Amino acid sequence: MKDILVRAEKRCSRCQITKPMSEYHASNQAKDGKTPHCRECDSKKRKTEYYNNLEKKREAARLYKRKQWEKDPEAMKAARRKYLVENPHKSKEWGRRGHLKHKYGVTPEWYDQRFDIQGGACLVCNRKDIELVIDHNHETNEVRGLLCNPCNMLVGFVEKDVTMIKRLVNHIKGGLEYEF
Repeated sequence: MKDILVRAEKRCSRCQITKPMSEYHASNQAKDGKTPHCRECDSKKRKTEYYNNLEKKREAARLYKRKQWEKDPEAMKAARRKYLVENPHKSKEWGRRGHLKHKYGVTPEWYDQRFDIQGGACLVCNRKDIELVIDHNHETNEVRGLLCNPCNMLVGFVEKDVTMIKRLVNHIKGGLEYEF
């Protein structure tokens, strides 16, 4: 069995600062039973390595998951169902996040920020007591802002033919003469 040296402090091999032995991880390979570098330096190194290799790790995880799906799709479906039953809040969150990203190219954070910028009000009618939906151009997919559903539907109807707005205003005023 190794003889372990007992001392109160030690100099870190990375930052060169002398620190108490409690600031070092345990190590079976070192004579004093502690790693040569302090916990703080170890944490910094691990974080740097993690962020430097993040994309590789994500790609490896995607590849692993893809192989698992190919290997046993039924088991993967069962595991997903079980997880979503045990974590129903995640199901709703993932559904919203996926919908916003896929359909509009925005995140829930973008929606929340836009909601705050607009003061929680529809851009057209300025109502605040109603749920807001994302208004976007159907041809370019450009997001224009948040509207209430009635205003969003109105924009959808008149978007292709803006002269319809003039006819609509004329109709509301009770006029019979339409400009075509």
